[in-house]
Amino acid sequence: MNNNSKVSVIVPIYNAAEYLENNIYSIINQTYRNIEIILVDDGSTDDSLEICEKVKSKDSRIKLISKENGGVSTARNEGLKKATGKWVMFMDPDDYLEVTIIERLLSNLSADTDIISTSCTSFTSKEKKVVHFFDGNRVFKTKNQKKMLFMQLLWPEYGQSTSFADTAIGVPWGKLYRKKFLDDNNLFFNNGLRRMQDNIFNMYAFYYAKEIKYIDEPLYNYRYEHMNGYFSTYKKGTTKIFTNVIIERYKGLNVLGLYKDIFVCYVNECIRLLTIILKNDLFNKNNPVNIRDKRNDYRKLLMLPEFNDVLKWKNLMTIRNSKQKVIMFLVLMKMDYLLMLLCRNF
Repeated sequence: MNNNSKVSVIVPIYNAAEYLENNIYSIINQTYRNIEIILVDDGSTDDSLEICEKVKSKDSRIKLISKENGGVSTARNEGLKKATGKWVMFMDPDDYLEVTIIERLLSNLSADTDIISTSCTSFTSKEKKVVHFFDGNRVFKTKNQKKMLFMQLLWPEYGQSTSFADTAIGVPWGKLYRKKFLDDNNLFFNNGLRRMQDNIFNMYAFYYAKEIKYIDEPLYNYRYEHMNGYFSTYKKGTTKIFTNVIIERYKGLNVLGLYKDIFVCYVNECIRLLTIILKNDLFNKNNPVNIRDKRNDYRKLLMLPEFNDVLKWKNLMTIRNSKQKVIMFLVLMKMDYLLMLLCRNF
């Protein structure tokens, strides 16, 4: 499909000075030229804003928005409000693009395409590896075809060739979204979520899209390094952060009528997020808070209605991760103190 449409590339930025020029120039140097570059500085305290201003002076296609810090969702939403392109692409500020990504995605559109995605290369300072969200090119139109997308949103390894996924289809980057489609369905990022807001955004976007295409080419470069060790030490607020994700996921699956269809994946996600909460907050060995109090907090957490059906699920063989399978067993058997001991020594 020939396409001369403008593409708006939105980059939310917070303290990314170390990587920012490489990021922006990978957009500037795209083989496809009809683009606008929307840089949204979300109250950075390093040199990010100065770098944006310097690069902006060299390319008239750059728009710069400077705002008070409000989180990545507010920055992406601000960029969406200002975008004038027919298509929208999101980037993270420490990543970079292959120079042909926009051209390749546009060349694979059909008249019905609302979202098109590429795969990526995940990299750190020590290694690189290609991530295939799915094996080969795919088109998702029907409810049955889209089921794979929804399953991978909740179960990152699903459909991938590796048992541990650095990332999955739920990310907002490496994609083109039809701007009218986003506007017509009032699709924005949830400002109240500190984590996985992109995944929740795509749950709704995938549902409403007439057609989603996946091109199995690694045209986006995803810096995985910042994720290494993210939860290696106690992070205050982990319980609230991921409880909110579980609540929003449960709400969305029910609103969209997907809950029963992918319930096994919902169980896997709940146990994965519960494991993060227990290991990094409630039962963290570096947390000096009274263990009995934390046990009470854990029990209150399990009383959430979003866990009702999960706690009735007895088929442990459907839990793919071995550690999470053990966690699920201990939760179901109400072996709280053994669960605490295990989480504190993971």
